[in-house]
Amino acid sequence: MTGFRDLNFVERRNAATNAKKAALARFRANAADPAFAERQKARTASAADRAEAKRVREIEKAEGKARDAKSAMDAKHEAASQAERTLTEKANRELALQTECKTARDDAAGRSDNQAVFIQALARAPCGFRRPRGVTVFGARSLPRSTRCAMLIVVLISRLRQTRLLRPSKLPPEQSV
Repeated sequence: MTGFRDLNFVERRNAATNAKKAALARFRANAADPAFAERQKARTASAADRAEAKRVREIEKAEGKARDAKSAMDAKHEAASQAERTLTEKANRELALQTECKTARDDAAGRSDNQAVFIQALARAPCGFRRPRGVTVFGARSLPRSTRCAMLIVVLISRLRQTRLLRPSKLPPEQSV
């Protein structure tokens, strides 16, 4: 029986060189193949398409974030302007009410002494609405100031009409009852 024979150095080097040449020949054959060139072009085109799609998605994402930030800022500005409008309207209403109260006080101060005494008596008298015990129109802290002024004006006008100190023709049209 013949035993296993070990290759010497030269034979091993030649076998390695032949293997490299065969691999190089296969590579050159594949590189020269038109189908391989088509597949390679398709791969590069596909990679370029994926890169372009990724870039477009990133741009759209950035635009979406910008739109969201802009809409948030717009909402914030709108809320601030709405709050400012609300405060302005409230201040205007309060100013108008204070003006009406001041006008009523000035009218009361401008009357004769008998009328002033009568108006003071009206302020101490019950005003035609049910009040908690011990609460007067001027001292009622349970009611807002605007409500107290409006109630006082209505009561004073009705009492003055009842006593004929104020004729209905002298009232402005929006206050005539």
